Amino acid sequence: MKKMKDVVAVIALLGVVGTAQAAVEFKLSNETSVAVTSFQIGAVSSDEWGDNLMEGYELPADGEVPVSIDNGGVCEADILVTFADGTTSDERGVDICNLGTYSIHE
Repeated sequence: MKKMKDVVAVIALLGVVGTAQAAVEFKLSNETSVAVTSFQIGAVSSDEWGDNLMEGYELPADGEVPVSIDNGGVCEADILVTFADGTTSDERGVDICNLGTYSIHE
């Protein structure tokens, strides 16, 4: 698995949260001691998560990466994070339009 610090990448997701085109950008910051292997965003009205935005990469502990998401103009979303040790963390009703930085904490 490639380390995110070794790859200059912007994570992009099309149409997960809505249908119209509107880009939201923020930094994803892993402030834990475990690498992040999956980062998924879903609509608050849905029981399903979007695609894994980290597909093929991992965000190391204390790492950060820029994220760009076409959110369809919808700002409220749910976020699911999966760590290299198999544990998960989710946060509901996140305003992704005004994040600046989304920090993952232990």
